[in-house]
Amino acid sequence: MMTDMIATTGFRLYIVTLVLHALAAYALGPVPFPWFAQVIAICLFFWIGFKAGLRFAPGMVLFCIFFIYAMLVTSYQSIVGEYYRFMPAKATTGYMFYVSLRFFTIASFGSMVFVTFWLLTKGYKEKIVRLLAGLCLFISVAAIYIYIAQIYGLPEPPRTRIGTLGGEQAVHFTYAFHRALGTFREPSHLAEWLVLPLFMSFSQSGRLFYAARFFGVSALLLTGSLTGIGAVSAGMAAGFLFMIPYMNAAVVKSVVRIVLVAAIGMSVFSMLVSSNDNKNQGLIEVLAARLEPMKEKGFGKSNRDYVYSYLEKQQIPWFGEGLGNANLRFTQATGFDATASFLNIFVNIEMSLGMIGLAIFIGFLVTPFLVLLSNRRYKFDSDHYLILASFFGWIVVYIAHSEELYFHFAITYALLIHAFMQRHPDPTPRGVA
Repeated sequence: MMTDMIATTGFRLYIVTLVLHALAAYALGPVPFPWFAQVIAICLFFWIGFKAGLRFAPGMVLFCIFFIYAMLVTSYQSIVGEYYRFMPAKATTGYMFYVSLRFFTIASFGSMVFVTFWLLTKGYKEKIVRLLAGLCLFISVAAIYIYIAQIYGLPEPPRTRIGTLGGEQAVHFTYAFHRALGTFREPSHLAEWLVLPLFMSFSQSGRLFYAARFFGVSALLLTGSLTGIGAVSAGMAAGFLFMIPYMNAAVVKSVVRIVLVAAIGMSVFSMLVSSNDNKNQGLIEVLAARLEPMKEKGFGKSNRDYVYSYLEKQQIPWFGEGLGNANLRFTQATGFDATASFLNIFVNIEMSLGMIGLAIFIGFLVTPFLVLLSNRRYKFDSDHYLILASFFGWIVVYIAHSEELYFHFAITYALLIHAFMQRHPDPTPRGVA
């Protein structure tokens, strides 16, 4: 009875956490809503751990080692390196708070993996999937409304959080068409957020899931995000190839449904974009134009060229400069007045924690597949393909754009571990009726 009450309360707070996390363009005073979400996630970890006991998902011990190692390296380098001198002019916090936020983000990510996995073991998978579909619908509808509001001057909630460049949030971009931001500070952030909820919207039937698919795909296309659209496409392909040994008709149906909904979403995109843009450029042509320079010379010819130019002059460290410190060194080298990002979590870890830190992190990432290999009676369900597609999609996001651990990847990780732990029941022994 007590455990049921903890699970019910925990799930309600879990809903609040995910809602706050999605309101990334807004703040209460100086505190962004996602920070409140991170606090709640960490509190949930301690509360559930104290009340119901700790049950770590496979891979989380390795994640704890990664966290401790990061603290040791960062603490040492911060003491001897005087990195506080490199804080840029538009920094919104002091040095110690800036570094602490890095660990705060990692701690909340680990907490979200724990809480999600714990809820899954308590039978909350269907409710979590339904929650993700509901959020997909709500945030996508909000994104489309805000998209229209910004074009026609309709009222929208004031965007109260500081922009990613340290000033006011931008709402228009030098792009072939106006882009959807939704409740996020950049179109790419909305696109990344949609990866997991969008895939989960194809896992069940019903009006909620149908609506989430339609509006989710439409919002994704309106972001014009090469990273987001590429992550969904690559995730589908990689998940399909990985699941070939377990292939069944349900997986093929999922792929066909996604392609069909994408075609319908493209019509919504064309209708909204062509109604306010005389250039009349199609999404495929725009994305192809962005990919063209990278065909021969890779990311060095993308808008990330300054990152790779900097990396070419650096030696790969064994231990790194510490979380946040590597970014400050990069910021000083580029001359930016706002903190620079490596736009790649693997590069960020490599420069911050060295080859040792990167090896530990990669070990954490491959743990779900070690769980699958050790599960000789693995029971495949069709939604496992969609979870796996989300996992690979997030790997693309981490390679192409993001350098921080996010809640939706924590949820994806927990869902994948739980999926790969599913087992066929033991065969009935002979002689037993």
